[in-house]
Amino acid sequence: MTAVSAARAALNAAIADLAALDTRTTGLEDLLALIVDSERATRTLTGLGQTWLHRAVQTGAFTDTGLTCADALSGLLHIDLPDARTRLRRSMLLTEQTTLTGDPLPPRMP
Repeated sequence: MTAVSAARAALNAAIADLAALDTRTTGLEDLLALIVDSERATRTLTGLGQTWLHRAVQTGAFTDTGLTCADALSGLLHIDLPDARTRLRRSMLLTEQTTLTGDPLPPRMP
């Protein structure tokens, strides 16, 4: 099992554990902690997802599909085309770019 496969399995197991919680009798302190942790996880995973999307596009993940990157992403994630375009634009703004000579450029909107 690769490190990526192991991390994905752990993430999916943690999500399943959280989804299985019966929070009807959970105290307010724990509920608020779950809300904060959920927000932190959402923001972190969104940022990571943008980085992974950008890397996938840079490595030609969608070039053999005969579709635009947005069309291919839309089909892969089962999202509408405008959302796919937004995600692709965001991934370019939030991740490191390179010049034509290969020199790194910082993200335009870190």
